[in-house]
Amino acid sequence: MNRHLIKKHICSILFGIALIACSDDSSDTSTSAESFEGIENKTISGVVQLGPFEKGTTVGIYELDEDFLQTGRNYQTEIETDWGEYSIKVKKLKTPYALLKADGYYSSYITGKKAKDRIALYAFTDLSEHSNTNINVITHLTYKRMMYLVFKQNMSFAEAEKQAASEISKIFKIENDFSSVGNLDFFGEDEQSTTLFALSIVMQGELPPTDIEKRLDAIAQDIEQDGTLDSTALTASIADWAYLQYILSKNDAIRNNIEKLHPKASIPAFEKGMNNFWWQNYGLGNCTDKRKNEVLKNANSESEYSEKLFICRPSIWRPASEEEIRKYYWPDDMKNIKGNEGDIYLSGTYATACYVYEGKWRKGYLEDCTLGLQGCTKERQFEIGKGTDDWYICDDQKWVGWHSEEIDGYDDKWNISITNKKDTAGWKSAKQGTIRKGNKSDIVYIFDNNAWRLATIPEATLGGCTAEIQDSIGYAKMLNGQYFVDSIATACTKRQKENFWHSCLENVPSEGYYSCDREECSTPFYQNGYYHCDNGKWHWVDECFVEMKKLSTKKAKDGDSQWGKKCPSKCYVFESDTSDSTLGSWRFGDLTECILGLGGCTQKRKNETGFGPYIEISTGCSGYCWKYIKPLDKDAPQNTPYYCRYENDYHHPHEWR
Repeated sequence: MNRHLIKKHICSILFGIALIACSDDSSDTSTSAESFEGIENKTISGVVQLGPFEKGTTVGIYELDEDFLQTGRNYQTEIETDWGEYSIKVKKLKTPYALLKADGYYSSYITGKKAKDRIALYAFTDLSEHSNTNINVITHLTYKRMMYLVFKQNMSFAEAEKQAASEISKIFKIENDFSSVGNLDFFGEDEQSTTLFALSIVMQGELPPTDIEKRLDAIAQDIEQDGTLDSTALTASIADWAYLQYILSKNDAIRNNIEKLHPKASIPAFEKGMNNFWWQNYGLGNCTDKRKNEVLKNANSESEYSEKLFICRPSIWRPASEEEIRKYYWPDDMKNIKGNEGDIYLSGTYATACYVYEGKWRKGYLEDCTLGLQGCTKERQFEIGKGTDDWYICDDQKWVGWHSEEIDGYDDKWNISITNKKDTAGWKSAKQGTIRKGNKSDIVYIFDNNAWRLATIPEATLGGCTAEIQDSIGYAKMLNGQYFVDSIATACTKRQKENFWHSCLENVPSEGYYSCDREECSTPFYQNGYYHCDNGKWHWVDECFVEMKKLSTKKAKDGDSQWGKKCPSKCYVFESDTSDSTLGSWRFGDLTECILGLGGCTQKRKNETGFGPYIEISTGCSGYCWKYIKPLDKDAPQNTPYYCRYENDYHHPHEWR
């Protein structure tokens, strides 16, 4: 046992004997100034604690008269050890009351470094009763209050000490009152000593010594006459600092500093005291097993974190997660509020607390109350609906957005949802290609092959692509939400490749002719625009295709060709499909079919020859295939021979070679 602990143990025994010796029916255990015969040759000792005060720190004892003014008689000494111990031999004092003052440098537990400025701590004591008086934060906070109670309220020293300590406990919401404040020791084994240690740390915060002294003096001055602290904002700010040490895991660093400054000491569990300090100041109380999962709001309106919610788990208060708040925080009493399945109730106490009625009221998610879809209940599992900003699916009593990644088995669950029979319940047979919105949603369904199924995006606007409207063109708009149920929306077909020209047309050169053909489809393929009905399917087409199809009203014969008007880089060719050359259809042509004056290279004209101007052709493929023809010379001779190469191959179109 080190020297300090031995001395503490002996002092505790002596203090206990003194208490027994003084026990009688009288409540006044202190010697009155009138009956006091004086002190001679008495040694007063103790320890000074904030952080460890360095050797050489001055400790003085100042005699006080009945008006608690210094008489001028005082004795001085210096701290003798790294533990902050002092000892003073008092030759003679005429009164029992004295003010103790320690003034010097100390090492901070928060920074682990020696403070740059001196700091003074005080203690008020009755030397007739005490030979051992420690000087610490509690003695400093209570010394003016105790002097007031003794000299102005005629209390005994013991009564004044007890009342002042009790008032400090109430101010800082410390659960148990302190006993004899002059006997408290950082390294004591009792809970009060641990609380003193914690309170000393939080009172310092990260302030410089001069500001710490101002803080302590302000509190001592404030409570002197009434025992209450007017500035609740001060204790709130101290509690906030203690909370931040916990949430930022800084308590470990403080402990490391203490261990370096006191390598041989048994460090008390000051962290518990620091946490308890903000728990009580936030109105949370103790976190016991019976209160597990209880969620409470910080009740201290002066706190910077007054709106924060905390959960008791496990054996400690910590910030509650959104999921824990949703599950465990019940700010409203719902017992007298009636409801039907799926009804919602948004808390008037806590803005994000939402309740859902499902046989009885339960906590829901905020989305239940804000999306306009009502509560997501078990009965509504896999239902979908259009919320305020997206489409949502009800999955495991929670609305999940279409663009969210929170759903396990994402695609499967959406597929289950959109084929939910509730949406088409009671529907009868209809004409092939008929479309209709669902019972529960805005999703469009189509009657196809004697059954209702989900409509593709163009079907949702144009109806089914049936034989009756084969080869027709219609304009379809994207219906909000329909795209996510279209299982073939990004399917890529050869026809789509052949007709997907729009990105190419944005890059037509300033001279010559330019042709391209995408090698892949865009994703998603469907968009606002024109669609062509072909073999029971709608295919997206661009304006060039529309322009070409409109030529079907124009009388033409096999091999007729012309440049487009809306699409001037496109060549359109009429090709017959029967023995009658006037019956057929228009198709996209190769540039040579319009520029040479030879007309279209059709199947009927395969291998046919002709003469035209000489042209230079450049071709290539890089993401798309292109063909560039150098501008024609007007005076170029028309004697270059060409032949019609007709290949029914996507990569080798019909062309004059």
